[in-house]
Amino acid sequence: MAYLITYPEQNISVELRNQLAAKAETIYLPLRKFRSVVLSEADEALIRNSRFLILTSPVSVKLYLKQLKLLNPTATILVLSHKMADALTAGGVHNVRVAGAETGRSLAQMISLPMAASVCLLRGDRSAIQRFLPVKVHQVMIYQNYWDQHLNDQAIEKLNGYYFTKVLVTSPSSFERLQTIMKQIPESFAHVTYYALGQTTANVISPQQVVVGDRHDVLKSTILKMCME
Repeated sequence: MAYLITYPEQNISVELRNQLAAKAETIYLPLRKFRSVVLSEADEALIRNSRFLILTSPVSVKLYLKQLKLLNPTATILVLSHKMADALTAGGVHNVRVAGAETGRSLAQMISLPMAASVCLLRGDRSAIQRFLPVKVHQVMIYQNYWDQHLNDQAIEKLNGYYFTKVLVTSPSSFERLQTIMKQIPESFAHVTYYALGQTTANVISPQQVVVGDRHDVLKSTILKMCME
């Protein structure tokens, strides 16, 4: 029996990692790689002229702090979680607002129709959150979430031989990649319950096999459910 966490081990607290380890051998394997996108002049102008910028992932936060902050250091940043807000504060950004829950709908409630045209979403190519936002919100793709055959083969090599009973799935794209892996080593996933970080991810998994984390502190709540059930 083993657990699979498709999320970076270093981004999970020691306390939660210890709780997982006490239950079963736990394998950490993010099913994603990221690369930044070269922005056009028009993209840079959108970022520079926006009063509000939306960041919805740790990747977008890191890219903003490392590459994009100088384009617009005075914008108000809208984020999904206090963890993202803390990372921005540590990077010297203090004008931050946090959604009431870690969902696209909750973040959209922060954006009134009059302010929508002055908001820009900095997103990845696999983002789904834009469907919850007002149509006047601008969008700039700042990174790509990619996966290739070499990464797939590495994942199979790492997971082969384990028998997983619980799997934490972080996104629809992670589950899509996991399905490709499962087809090649089905014996490792014969009897699995999936734990999803949100309803959007849960919707791509059989409802009989999935447990959804709470909307507040979603990563922690989902891992605690894995440990308790």
